[in-house]
Amino acid sequence: MKQSTFRLTATALLAALVLLFGLTPAGIIPLGVVNATILCIPVMIGALLLGIRSGLILGAVFALTSVMSAFGASMVPPSKIAAPLVAANPILAILVCAVPRLLFPVAAHYAHKALKRTRLKRANALGFAAIVGSLANTVMYIGLMLASYAALGLDSEPVMTVVTTVLATISVLEALLAELTVPRIVAAVEAKFMKRADG
Repeated sequence: MKQSTFRLTATALLAALVLLFGLTPAGIIPLGVVNATILCIPVMIGALLLGIRSGLILGAVFALTSVMSAFGASMVPPSKIAAPLVAANPILAILVCAVPRLLFPVAAHYAHKALKRTRLKRANALGFAAIVGSLANTVMYIGLMLASYAALGLDSEPVMTVVTTVLATISVLEALLAELTVPRIVAAVEAKFMKRADG
């Protein structure tokens, strides 16, 4: 299998996984105020294993599922902080849902690229990059949500509740899960398929 064919096939498979995780309860844990997610994992695997283009494609698929959830068009109910924004300004809600999902794989990719220049082992560099990507997604999403609430004059108390209580725990758990899984999956796929893909 040629490298380009492998990249296309792997991107398509990861995109299907993101759709499955994003549109069903398989990858989203509704917590009322906010939804915890494992969707960052396949997106970052794509960005770190296949490159920035695949990462952006997968981030766009994640963005689509996030928008669909916010607008009630998936099996995952919208979070309590997304619903008021959708009602007040749907266009802004789309941007809040989409922009972090498009940018966090970029953050993970370039964090890994920078860490590769250090003496860190590859597995550690991948782990740190996964943490950077996961936290970037959370920080950008909540930051944009807070800015949008302020710009529209909405009551920001629900968002602040997320920041001060639920988010501190969820963001750490999501980042740790990414750190534990992403390097191992990337290494396993590289060992099994990447050399073969060159042939």
